[in-house]
Amino acid sequence: LARYFEETRRQLISLLALIRWQQTHLHVTRQCEDLIASLQLHQGHMHDTSSRLCLAAQDMAHQYRAPMYDVRTAVDVLATGTYRMLPDMDIRAILPPKISDKERAALLEQLDFLLRTELLRLQIPPELSRIEVKGGRLILGSDDEFEITLSLKLHAPGRPFRVDSVQLMVRAEGASLPQTEWLGPLLESRMSGSSQPLVEAVNILSDAVRIRTWQLLHAQALSSGRVPRTEVQAPPSGSSVFIYYWQDSPVLSFE
Repeated sequence: LARYFEETRRQLISLLALIRWQQTHLHVTRQCEDLIASLQLHQGHMHDTSSRLCLAAQDMAHQYRAPMYDVRTAVDVLATGTYRMLPDMDIRAILPPKISDKERAALLEQLDFLLRTELLRLQIPPELSRIEVKGGRLILGSDDEFEITLSLKLHAPGRPFRVDSVQLMVRAEGASLPQTEWLGPLLESRMSGSSQPLVEAVNILSDAVRIRTWQLLHAQALSSGRVPRTEVQAPPSGSSVFIYYWQDSPVLSFE
């Protein structure tokens, strides 16, 4: 017990000496604490940097890796002027044979027959003034409104129609026909999802003709100050609409 007390006394004396030294050298203690904190911060930055560099090397190494060049084959080709490992093939088996005029006529006749069969199966819209099957294509038209040329997608299931060309015939006097490239994809998508594709196509084209006509009339009404107009008002809502009209003036023509 006396030995234990003696050891405890020595430890307390050492602790007292350390406390007195720390009180007299307080700035040194604070510098050591700041140095330890700075070293711990640098350690964290170094660890984070090494992790990021490792991930970047894994993600980008394949982009900058040199390809495996076949140097032996390249030297062989440069020395001999040919490549001995080319497979043997028959060019005649790759190029399709030429179709004779007789076979072409028979094929077009078969396509015309398929188109006529489709016409018998489908409903014909009454708005059509022209229905013609010629050269493997179906030509549909309405006087002074539109004309559309269709063909069949033989390799697609159900043999849907393909829109080869479409043209609106509504134009101002002396102007060119409008651009209608945007109508082809729209007609094909709507016709492929309809049980009566011809009726669907005529409805879309009729709407396009009406919109085109209204655009021309509106543009002419705004550009010409001599066109008479009248204003119609709705008393409950207070809104109004202007109606333009022409008197014996061939401003719009259909060609």
